[in-house]
Amino acid sequence: WYISDDAGHYTLKVRRGVRWNDGTPFDAADVARNITRWCYRGAPGNSMAGRFDVLIDPATGRAIAGAIEQTDSHTVELHLPRPDISLIAGMADYPAAIVPDGFDAETMFENPVGTGPFTLDKRDIDNETVVVRSDNYWRTAENGDQLPYLDSVVFRPIPDEGTRLDAAVSGTTNAMMTLR
Repeated sequence: WYISDDAGHYTLKVRRGVRWNDGTPFDAADVARNITRWCYRGAPGNSMAGRFDVLIDPATGRAIAGAIEQTDSHTVELHLPRPDISLIAGMADYPAAIVPDGFDAETMFENPVGTGPFTLDKRDIDNETVVVRSDNYWRTAENGDQLPYLDSVVFRPIPDEGTRLDAAVSGTTNAMMTLR
C-alpha cells in the first residue's frame, strides 16, 4: 500500500496470482467489495464500520460514493474526505475478514471459501475439527514446492484442565488453544 503525504489518499496493490480455494482469482474487486462491506454500519455485528468511519457517509451509514475506487484488476484507491492514518491498522485487525462474493455467514461452513492453505473438511467443535490442504493454494516454497507441506491438521478439544496440562507436559499435543 501507499499513502499520500497528507494521509488523504491510499493506494492498495493486490498481490498477483492469489486465488480463492475454489480456484477463482482473488483481485481488486474482492478488496473493494470487502472494504465497502466493512463500511456498512447497518450490518449486524460489524465492528469494522468504527475502524472505517472516515469512509462512511453519516447520512446513509454506507461508504461515501466514489471513496472506494477499483482502478485496475490489482489496484484499489481510497479517496478520504479528511486525513486518517489508522486505516491500514484497522485492516490488520482480526474482524477484517476478506470473504468471497456471495458470502453468507449462515452457510459459510457448508462450502467454505478462503485464500489460505487449508480448507475446512470437518467441523465438530465438541469432538474434532479437520482442515485439509487446499489444492488451489497459490503460494509455493522458495524451492518451488507446493505449499502447505501438511496434508491436514486435526483439532481435538481437551476439555479437562488436568488432562490438557498432562498432554502439554508429556508432549503428546502440539498446541493448546481454545476454539469456540
